[in-house]
Amino acid sequence: MSRLKIALPDENRGWTLRTGRAGAAPEGRELAAVAGNGADVLIGVPASLCTTFALKVPTTEAVLFPSLVQSQIERRGLAHRGDGAATPQQFFVIEQAGNETWLSVDVLSE
Repeated sequence: MSRLKIALPDENRGWTLRTGRAGAAPEGRELAAVAGNGADVLIGVPASLCTTFALKVPTTEAVLFPSLVQSQIERRGLAHRGDGAATPQQFFVIEQAGNETWLSVDVLSE
């Protein structure tokens, strides 16, 4: 049974890989170098690097949600280099009623 691997940001703007109770493992500047292929690595991010906002969209067509979310990320100035599509984000449907849907959007800051 393998232990859970967790990549956490360190104080030098790099990353530390922790494995179970064994403590710290490799450190590095780039997450890819620390986590390897990343298939079994959980990435921890401080809440101070995240922004969450609610968004009401006038549709119940889920296929449109990603583009509407990207547009709002750009309009709110949260996009990395002005590109909402390149910004780490996720969203969840909170409620759908009639022709309106409420989304919760989580955005990772640069």
